Amino acid sequence: MCTYARCYLTKALDRDTDGFTLLEVLIALCIVSGLLLTAISSVNYNLSVSERHETVTTAAMLAREKITKLRQLNVVEEKGQFEPPYESYSYRLVSRMTGLTGVTVMELTVYNKKESVTVRYLFKTS
Repeated sequence: MCTYARCYLTKALDRDTDGFTLLEVLIALCIVSGLLLTAISSVNYNLSVSERHETVTTAAMLAREKITKLRQLNVVEEKGQFEPPYESYSYRLVSRMTGLTGVTVMELTVYNKKESVTVRYLFKTS
């Protein structure tokens, strides 16, 4: 005599188990598509962050170079655009006296399409 559980288990084992059911395939596809979507969005985000960091780093380096040149030339105010290959960057320089005696601040802002970087340089005037 077999109990209900034993008979049910025997019938379940007798079934043909060579393939997957449609429901199992659909669940697997949902899991795989979710993982792929997560991976693609993660790569896209990391690429945009990397591009922004490259832009900000380039702008900061251009600003430091330009402010050094303009300080040697004693330029007080200037606007312009950088030479190739950095023609997509423009700059604006403003110099002003600070509240401290004999201290001047030069502020150079470098602009790109989306980002701007400002470098301030304090120096003692004679």
